[in-house]
Amino acid sequence: MATLAGKTYEVQVDHGGGHWVVVDVHETRSVSIEQAQEILEDGRYGGVRVVAEGERTGVETVFEEFVEGFDDKPVTIVSIDKAPLCSTFGDFFELESRRAVGRVLRNHLERLGRSALEVMYDSGQIRALENNDSLFPQAVQQIAGAQSRGTDIKPSLRADELYKAIDQIRKKAVSVAKDDTGYQVLKSKGIDALIKAMNDNHGADEALYFIRLALARYLGDGGDWNSKIELMIDLAVKGISSEGVSLIDEVMAEILDGLPAVREVLAGQPDAATANRILILLCMGRVKAPPNALSCIGAFTDVMGRLALPISQSVLNGHVSSFLGGIRPLTKEGYEADRKAFGIMVRDLVDIAGIQGGPNMCGAVTQRARIAFSAGNENLTFSDAMARIINLLPHRAARIGYLVELSLSGVSRENKGIVLAALSRTVKQLTSLAALVPTGSSRAVTESAIQGLKQRLMSDDIPQEWRDALSKTFESLLSKPKSEGSSDKPSAVIITDEEYNAMLTEKPKQKKASKGEVLFEEGDLGDEAYLIQEGEIEIFQRIGNTEQVIATLGKGEIIGEMSLIDNQPRMASARVLDNSKLMVITQKSLQMRLQKLQQDDRVMRRLLDVLVNRLRGDAQAGV
Repeated sequence: MATLAGKTYEVQVDHGGGHWVVVDVHETRSVSIEQAQEILEDGRYGGVRVVAEGERTGVETVFEEFVEGFDDKPVTIVSIDKAPLCSTFGDFFELESRRAVGRVLRNHLERLGRSALEVMYDSGQIRALENNDSLFPQAVQQIAGAQSRGTDIKPSLRADELYKAIDQIRKKAVSVAKDDTGYQVLKSKGIDALIKAMNDNHGADEALYFIRLALARYLGDGGDWNSKIELMIDLAVKGISSEGVSLIDEVMAEILDGLPAVREVLAGQPDAATANRILILLCMGRVKAPPNALSCIGAFTDVMGRLALPISQSVLNGHVSSFLGGIRPLTKEGYEADRKAFGIMVRDLVDIAGIQGGPNMCGAVTQRARIAFSAGNENLTFSDAMARIINLLPHRAARIGYLVELSLSGVSRENKGIVLAALSRTVKQLTSLAALVPTGSSRAVTESAIQGLKQRLMSDDIPQEWRDALSKTFESLLSKPKSEGSSDKPSAVIITDEEYNAMLTEKPKQKKASKGEVLFEEGDLGDEAYLIQEGEIEIFQRIGNTEQVIATLGKGEIIGEMSLIDNQPRMASARVLDNSKLMVITQKSLQMRLQKLQQDDRVMRRLLDVLVNRLRGDAQAGV
């Protein structure tokens, strides 16, 4: 958005050699220059400039400074924990190998503005790297150590193999240096034509090497990371083969593995919560790109929505989980804003069978909950944080999926018993398919949820007895026969006017409650709600060792009604403040009223479900 004068101010950084990248956009000159000066002091870039663009004045540089001797500074390597153990020449070109190289040489590749894939097919760049007496040996030793970790192989022996392999890679790159056949086919006819041509020309054994050669040359046409991603998006035409999609996916995933590429796509966001939320939505193809976007994010979200790109999704989710697992604030506005932002992010992450992003995301979300929902300076316990996340999830399928994957995360290593106990309680609440997914879900949605849960159970790290018990439960629910004439839609029980009127004339049950009595606990299954006729009731939640009062309710108000509407556990506890007189609203009575509403006004009945679901999430998120 421009100022009233029609100007915007881009903050750009130089990675070295004139490779400029936009890192943020502002509406005021002073703020943009202040950020540019802070970036200069950081010393990570070769230069910083602020470029103003206005409707009347056009484009002008209003600030520009360079770091003297930046290109002469030594480039350091980045440590990694693991790298695939390559046994064949082709293994070195596989994605996980390239990602390992990309991470170790991140600073070097950022300065070049190239991916590991591009460098591995460029004999000149390989030779220049080999001639770097400080960087090259360190990189080889780092990868050798990561490859040999957890094996009986000595890192020194692995390093010897790597030196030989790199020599082979360089010689092969020399031999194909003038071969641009695949590149020309790719540019003019697309990736499926490239796959066919390379298989025809080189045979199945060699084709993949030459396909990647063409992709490496093609990426070289992009000046920055955003441009390289745009080039890959251009290949993702409708009707593309699954093999073509897989190749695009692996190249995009390699580029996105580096945070600078992600920052270019995001093109500046006001805070970490907004940036990470965009990454979550991008994985699902649901980002609403701003008008005149400074990056390819519009086309990117389109292709993520059209095609299955699981590796790219995994990489983006990895960045989100890495951030959530840390302690940096989500916003710049303090605790309350962070809590609200986190609650929204959790809701964005929910899918039909859990939380997207796998065990790492489930662990990171739980860790962040310990901070986001803490009271004062003391973080929540693991158990309390887990309970908070469970209450944010809208149905049991999502809760079961979350707990299954949480049990596989590193953060639950010392708390696996707590996770499995919660999983056991949640599964025991399943009595029918209707209890698994949101009210009104079709049979197809339910089966999709069960398939998603079964996939999550495939890990060998889950105890066999748990896998067997959960699988048996799901199979039992699926195998329950439908009644004759039933469909995917939930069956309706017809309430006659006579039955309804009889229910209305029934004398309601009364209950007396003494001061200090707890009517129900957070997490309990609810089968009664209460209309307060006399006295006061306190609604509270336990946060760690403290209690947080949510509301104090008096005469004429109802408590506990949401659990009766959506059959979900209580979201808070209720305690009597003064001796009270209550009218009991039974689940049977309320369900009959809701069924009557379903018959008379389906829109209002559905709206009620939506509002209850939203209120649950908002209440737990503090929204």
